[in-house]
Amino acid sequence: MACLFQIDDLPAGGAKVSLRPRTAIDDAWLRNLYASTREEEMSRVPWKAAEKQMFLRMQYDAQDRSYRETYPGADHHILIVDGRNAGRLILAERNGEIRIVDISLLPRHRHRGLGSAVIRELQRQASAAGLRVALQVYFQNTTAHRLYLLLGFRETGTRKDGYIDMQWQAASSPVA
Repeated sequence: MACLFQIDDLPAGGAKVSLRPRTAIDDAWLRNLYASTREEEMSRVPWKAAEKQMFLRMQYDAQDRSYRETYPGADHHILIVDGRNAGRLILAERNGEIRIVDISLLPRHRHRGLGSAVIRELQRQASAAGLRVALQVYFQNTTAHRLYLLLGFRETGTRKDGYIDMQWQAASSPVA
């Protein structure tokens, strides 16, 4: 699918933010990004470093397969901040919505407004196109959940796997 949404030179906290398509050369970097999102959790596990690394690689590969199977044709992007890889953004358009399948940032880019700026830009573009924005958040990820609520998302359901479905729709558009 050709990406409906583009982010080119979005200013976020003084940084220049853009997207580029994911390529095969990004795989090792994406595994490291994924591992960085699990650092706190893994710090409590009494495994050796090599065991943690192997586990995280298996988890990343399973997640990547699942995203590709569940969202075929989704756009896989690398978020670029000031010319360097900073995160990933996976988007899928279907059923009148743009779904944020995944947004992940390197630790040094978290809690600085980058994720909010990207989501606000997606909301702006979705509103212009008459689409909703949807996502899911793990119930224990209270920081992200709180951010999504602040950005105007509302809960639309809770799943058995521990994820909360959330949706945003521009106020001028009827909710389906």
